[in-house]
Amino acid sequence: MRKGYAAAGEPDEDAFALPEAWRVAALPRRGGAVRPVPPPDPTAPEQERERIEADRDWVRELLAAADSDPTLVHAARAYLAGEPDPVGAAAVASMLPPLWRAGRSVDTPLVDAWVTKHGPAFAARAAVEAYAVEAHYLQSGGRRSQLALRPVVPAPNGSLAPDYGRTERLRELLATAEESAYQQAVAALDRCRTTPLRRVVAAFLAPGTPGWVADCLADVPGYGVEGPELLRLLLQALDHPSQVAGLDPSARLPWGAWTESLVATLADGVGVACVPLLRGAVEQAYGADGVREVTASTVRCTAWYRRRPRPTACSGSRAVRCRWAACSA
Repeated sequence: MRKGYAAAGEPDEDAFALPEAWRVAALPRRGGAVRPVPPPDPTAPEQERERIEADRDWVRELLAAADSDPTLVHAARAYLAGEPDPVGAAAVASMLPPLWRAGRSVDTPLVDAWVTKHGPAFAARAAVEAYAVEAHYLQSGGRRSQLALRPVVPAPNGSLAPDYGRTERLRELLATAEESAYQQAVAALDRCRTTPLRRVVAAFLAPGTPGWVADCLADVPGYGVEGPELLRLLLQALDHPSQVAGLDPSARLPWGAWTESLVATLADGVGVACVPLLRGAVEQAYGADGVREVTASTVRCTAWYRRRPRPTACSGSRAVRCRWAACSA
């Protein structure tokens, strides 16, 4: 049980309980909110194979390009040959154009394929490696030039290469994995935590792992141009109210990153301690109009929470649950 949350059947006047209406929006975490998660799609490996086949000529061009990194090319060829190479899986994923459904990219079949074929630990390693490799090219009309499968070069706008939905999907699957499989994945992630980027991806995928968020908070001052993307991951890895104090409420996230899901996930991690951060951050964020009413509701609820009378007809963690549920309805 995380500190600041009431155990079942034990009223706690200072405990926070995530409203049921927000549980569907919050990203799953072990020991916190766990919304219904579909199991790995057994057809995902075939979907992955079909996607690779559909873009085989493009993949071959990239692998044969003079500027492609030899180590990444070797890993990609090994994965395409059927070897369980997580770097190769990440390299191949970077070369496949994203699928688009309902106006957003969808790459979750790749994650499901990794888990189905090689297990959660392999998928965890591949997901981290995906942030370190990119398929680079310049487009001019219908012509592509300067092809290169290469290590990621940080972009001036701070965007990161992998599809965010892919990382979300793996977090879902890890949160609901069997304990032994989850621990193997955590061990695989731990071996990957060699840079600030890799540390925050690992913390996002396995929130609540002791010491990981503290390491990320120490990294924040050096985030550089990738800071907004890394902060989006970090906010959803927080698991204790005290961690909010280490973040600047004026820090910016990527355009559109302040979603209801992010707000709910943050609240699930740190409870009402999230409100000072929300009050400052969402009001300054680009593309946050859709969640400002949710944030305003959160601020109103917290104002009530801090001045609530005791005792009440609906007391303790149940009172907090009742009031937050009403505010979020």
